[in-house]
Amino acid sequence: MKPNEYVKNQAITESNDFPAIKNRIDDRAIRLLHAAIGFNSELAELVEAIQKVQIDYVNVAEEAGDFYWYTSVAISELGLDPEKTMLDDMAEHKIDLEVKDYQSIETALAGVTWATGCFSDCLQKAIFYGRELNIERLEGILKALTYSLSAVCYVSETTPAEVREKNIAKLRIRYAGKFTAAEESNRDLIMERKVLEGETV
Repeated sequence: MKPNEYVKNQAITESNDFPAIKNRIDDRAIRLLHAAIGFNSELAELVEAIQKVQIDYVNVAEEAGDFYWYTSVAISELGLDPEKTMLDDMAEHKIDLEVKDYQSIETALAGVTWATGCFSDCLQKAIFYGRELNIERLEGILKALTYSLSAVCYVSETTPAEVREKNIAKLRIRYAGKFTAAEESNRDLIMERKVLEGETV
């Protein structure tokens, strides 16, 4: 089937009852979509950071921190217990700190990728197909995601707690108070990097 023909046939089976779809997009759905879109954009940045010839582990840990931020959005909106949802027990990971190879990193990345896709799938089914949002499934996905993120921290010679702390410190540099689009577009990347490297600014 040629591309033009395929696109015409695709449209026949598309979920396009837009009034019904719009009715499902309430404040909760918007926050969860924000998390899902954030996961996908951070996944691309994490992959890019890992694929460099010389891996910048500060940058890798930074991307993990951004993942935690979006995880927090989802946890908050779903009313989950952060202490029970963010799995930080890095002792469970069978990865040798002395061996920072691509296999170790890609093992962690595979878990992050799986969870990112599954989270989006749950929202797609709820928003576009009209199914009930599966909170239990989402909770399990977030646990799997944070477990894999702790492995990313592990190979970056840091901990989830340290990564989250630096993430908030970075955002305090970026924003004087709450989010503004102007500050988001005018970042002081040098100062943010210093914070991520552990410098006091």
